[in-house]
Amino acid sequence: MAEVSTFRRILRGFGRGITAFREFFINAMFIIFLLVLVILLLADPNRVDIPDTVALVIAPKGTVVEQSTRTASITDLLGASDLADEAVLKNIVTALKRARDDDRVQLVVLKLGDLVAVSPAHLEAIGAALADTRESGKEIIAIGDYYTQSQYYLASFADAVYMHPMGQIGLSGIGIFQNYYRELLDKLKINVHVFRAGNYKAAMEPYMLTAMSDEARENNRQLLNVLWADYLDTVSSNRNIEPAVLERFIDEPDVVLEGAGGDLARAALEHGLIDELLTRDELRIRLIAKVGEDESSYRAIGIGDYLRGTADDATKSVDRIGVVVASGMILPGEQPRGRVGGDTLSRLIRKARLDDHIKALVLRIDSPGGSPIASELIRHELELAQISGKPVVASMAGVAASGGYWIAATADEIWAEATTVTGSIGVFAPLPTFEGLMAEIGINRDGVATHELAGMDVLTGIGPPLDRFLQITVDNTYRQFVNIVARGRDMLPEEVDAIGQGRIWSGTDAKDRGLVDELGHLDDAIAAAARLAGLDEYEVRYIEKPRSAREVLLAQFAKSLGLVPTGMLGELSRVLDDLRWLTEPHHPVSLCQNCTVRY
Repeated sequence: MAEVSTFRRILRGFGRGITAFREFFINAMFIIFLLVLVILLLADPNRVDIPDTVALVIAPKGTVVEQSTRTASITDLLGASDLADEAVLKNIVTALKRARDDDRVQLVVLKLGDLVAVSPAHLEAIGAALADTRESGKEIIAIGDYYTQSQYYLASFADAVYMHPMGQIGLSGIGIFQNYYRELLDKLKINVHVFRAGNYKAAMEPYMLTAMSDEARENNRQLLNVLWADYLDTVSSNRNIEPAVLERFIDEPDVVLEGAGGDLARAALEHGLIDELLTRDELRIRLIAKVGEDESSYRAIGIGDYLRGTADDATKSVDRIGVVVASGMILPGEQPRGRVGGDTLSRLIRKARLDDHIKALVLRIDSPGGSPIASELIRHELELAQISGKPVVASMAGVAASGGYWIAATADEIWAEATTVTGSIGVFAPLPTFEGLMAEIGINRDGVATHELAGMDVLTGIGPPLDRFLQITVDNTYRQFVNIVARGRDMLPEEVDAIGQGRIWSGTDAKDRGLVDELGHLDDAIAAAARLAGLDEYEVRYIEKPRSAREVLLAQFAKSLGLVPTGMLGELSRVLDDLRWLTEPHHPVSLCQNCTVRY
């Protein structure tokens, strides 16, 4: 018994020790949190000291987006955020615009190695900002160990392009490819019923066919030819080389490489794609000579700090142009950042309409579409703003197709980039059924119902009445879409149908066909809105869903700890949610699934 009592005392002592350690750890963490909170509350978030001579470093990470999809959460504080890196286009362009007239910025450095994904239209907008900065007299230098095709597009705007002696430039051209599942679905006895309006509406072709249809191939080739021609023209003009030189790197890579003795970097240098091969140390010494040394490297400032340090220099005015961003798939109801919620965006537009200081609205679109009813709710809210006397201008970014075009259709003016992917005026409704698979594996389904329709579901298949019902619904939605575009663009429905049918167009081709008024960037669209509102002086105000006090606090806390997103699970979760909505059988869809093209 004495041994048992001794063992129990040891266990109780061990337990008390664990409890004391847990209480100490929790209290310590609480005190640290309070100290950081006090520091954050007392600190001036905009207090950034900019040196008299500095290099502005443009180093976008991840994907270039119109609006950040990130909202701070406790996972950020734990360093376990599953959201991918993002670079907001507005921040890049604004930083370059401010640097043009800032004497402290002696040099702009393009450090593009972490840029992963960017649409042609976003490249076009950043390129235009770089060109304006260069014309103001600022020197621009591009540095990198290697350059992807999209990275090299931006690098070509620099006065000088430097690369590591063991680097390379990855040119490959562009393409649109998809997997086709018809044979797999047949083997699994799964029927995918597709109801569509538009011969070129190719979103569901992977489930209907074993290869790309002739209509889709024709449409995709036409789009790619326009986008690639723009890439070649821009890069060859910037580098003062013939487009054939770039084409040769793609069509005859073996010949090019053999001519340079197998040295990819030397091949790029000899063909004028870059200006000099420099090691990192050689590059550091050269940059220090231009702007001075700071902590063993050249004196530099990033976009975030530069924008905070120059925030007070922004123009203030009573009259405002409101900018509302529609970025992501358009879905019903309330939606988080990264998607366009019919209710969420309508509320923001209504807020702008009721604000007497806002004299005009710019709708910035980067969306492949989605729900027709959500699109119509947004478009109608914009129309109410027009009725109230506030001009509405649509500005298209990388993609404004299907529902993304629907919401723009009745704007006073529509602006697009030359490389915007737009159009796709068409509707479809997918419905997979599994009656064949059920029979194959020996599962029978039976029951009673008051009506035939009540007994139809994805496990038992659909009959002729529901089949006709869904096709009539799709045809009617397409007819409404065409009529809205016809009214907004002052065209006949027959004219819209002729350029509709699900066809996708580049911004250039869309302008030629009357779907777009002018080609230009967001700043051009904002200037157009000011012109329509009769404003000479104005302030640009983004109308966004306000972040909660919790989100703001967590964001500041995460930033102070230098925490960044680490994975792609958040993006995967959003994709799965979108697919779940897409395959619900009760609604038509106005979506362009192959409209996202990357260089």
